[in-house]
Parts: sequence; C-alpha cells; structure tokens
Amino acid sequence: MVLTSLIAVSMKATDVSAATYEPQGSSADYNESYVKQQTISDFIKEDQTVISQREINDFEGNKFVLYELAPTGYAIYSIKGTASVFVEGALSMNSPFYSYADKDVVYLGFGEYYYEQDDKYINILTADEYTRTDLPSGFHLKEDAYYETPQISTYGTSFEDTPQPGKTVNLDGYVRIADHAYFENLTKFPQNSQGTCAIVAICIMLGYLDEYVNDGFIPDNYMYNGQSFKNGTGTSQALHDYMFNNCRHTILGIGGNGYPMANAEIKKTMRDYLNQVCGSDFEKKVEYVSGSLFFTHENPRKHINSGYPTLITMTSFKSSITVEKQEYHTVVAYGYNKNDDTFLVHMGWYPGRTTGAQVVVSDATIYSYNTFLYSE
Repeated sequence: MVLTSLIAVSMKATDVSAATYEPQGSSADYNESYVKQQTISDFIKEDQTVISQREINDFEGNKFVLYELAPTGYAIYSIKGTASVFVEGALSMNSPFYSYADKDVVYLGFGEYYYEQDDKYINILTADEYTRTDLPSGFHLKEDAYYETPQISTYGTSFEDTPQPGKTVNLDGYVRIADHAYFENLTKFPQNSQGTCAIVAICIMLGYLDEYVNDGFIPDNYMYNGQSFKNGTGTSQALHDYMFNNCRHTILGIGGNGYPMANAEIKKTMRDYLNQVCGSDFEKKVEYVSGSLFFTHENPRKHINSGYPTLITMTSFKSSITVEKQEYHTVVAYGYNKNDDTFLVHMGWYPGRTTGAQVVVSDATIYSYNTFLYSE
C-alpha cells in the first residue's frame, strides 16, 4: 500500500482516474457520459483541507482512494476505470486507517478495516485477528453504482418530496431532521459486540422516539437483569440484551458470527418489543413503513423531509474464492445530501463517544429501510 502524500495539499485534491472502463452486460447501453466521476471536491467543506491521499486495496487489487481531512474528516472513493464513486466518509472523524499510515492495510468495505501484522490481519474496529484464508478476497459495489441512472419514484404516500420547514434544517449542505442534534451528540447507546448492529440501531431509534415523540416507547423504570432500559436521554445495554434474548429476528434465522436483519426482520423485532414492553394498545398506534431493493435511494430522503429519522440497512458486496456474499450493517439516518447521493448517519459504534455520530454513506449501498410512525 502506498501513501501518496502526507503533506498538506490544496483544498481541492487532484482527481484520480484510470483507463476507460467498459461496462458489461445490461450496462453496455451506457456511454462514457454516464460514468460517475465523484471527487473529493464534491465532499470537502469550506473549512477543511486534504492532508493526505492514499491508495488502499482489497485482496483482489480493487482500487480505493482514501483522503484524510483537517481539522477532521475523511472520504473513501472506489475507482473503476474512469469511474470514481464515493463509498463512505465522515464530517468530524478521522478514518479508521488514520493511525496506521505506516502499516499495510486492507479495505473490505464499510466497517471492514484491517492492517497486517506478523502474517495476521487485525480488524481495526474489533482488534480480532484473522489469517488470510479467514477473509473474503475482495469488495466491490454493484456495477450500476458506477453509472448515473434515472430514478423514477413510485412513492405513493403523503411524504413530501421537498424538505418541510420546521421539520428539517439545512446545515453544511445536508437536509437534517429538526432534532438532528440528538444523534450528533448521542454517546449513550448499547455496544455491538455480537454483530447485532440492527438491534443497536433500533435501540438508538427508540431513545429518540422516547425523547421526542412519546415517552411511552421506553416505559419509565423498565429494567432487565437489574438495569434500566434508559441511560440518560439514551439507551443502555439492558435494552439491547432484552431485545436480543426476547425479540430477535434474523434473516433465515442466521446467527453465530453476526445476526443480519433486513426490513422484515427489523419490523418484526420492533413489533415484538412494543407488544411485550409497551403493550398491544400502544403498538397499534405505530405504523411500520419499510422497503427493500427498489427506490431505497430516494424513499428514506422523503421520510427525512417530513422530519422522521430512518433506519437504513446497507450491504457490502464481497467476493470470496467461490461465491459472492453480502454483509449487512444497519444505521440510523437523520440527514441527506441529494447533490452527492449521500446520507448522514449515526453508525452505532463507539459507545461513550460521538466519534461515529456524523458518518456519511453512499446511497448506492442501501438495501432496505424502516421508519416508525406514531399517531394517537
């Protein structure tokens, strides 16, 4: 891995590109004018500068470019031919690779950051050690992510296409729900130690709903194993553990190394919790709005336009020796920037800190979404 610059450079970094990329199959109808060429210039804010630019790779040699920003921030782009596509970044956090400039590193998609040490690959977030054969060989977005494609909405509800005054604010180019500060400052939420990101995200959402929508979402003094579900204005590990042990639904019942959940499983888990803890009368006042695959790029934006945070489940497409597989991660989205197809999310990592509270993700990674609406 090569560190191309550790010296401060101008605010607008040099674009990175490669040879012309020829689309395959159904994408062959696209011409070069449709190829996405997103750059750091699209992402960086007026008060930020690029302090380093580094090429990082997966095990297959797929190319990504990592920009570290000052005073804080980062952005990662996937490079495929002349296409340059934003994958992830943050407004107020250095990248997970920031302290590993002198190490060989491997990038396997959102949440999968590794450095090499003594023939082992160490997960930067969890400190778990792996051999090369333990890990997938590469990471890639779906091919359509590299092209501009028209999006036709079939959204048939009363949610607004444009941001609603009083329910949203526009800050740093992002449309955010009016109560966005709750997520930006949130430090009290459960630890994801078992691959239970969706349950952590539901807990974060419940904390918000209890504070700003109806305080019946987490009944006062409700406890599990002697610990309250509430932790100040946030939520505790007890809420997570109760939900994990009593309300958990996973895709095809899969568990072990993680507990993947998409829109149906999230809905079932939330419904079970509300029925068991809040009562069936309360649960009946909640409308579950969800979807997967189609129009997941724009429907979460419409919820946010109406002032509702939304759970989005992202998928990273990884290739192994024999099969392509999907890794899921669920976060709470509370803002978006339509100009660069990104969402502002709380990623549910690092309890006790706001480090992961303002992460930016590409809408190309979204697999499904869930919003919970309460009405008397």
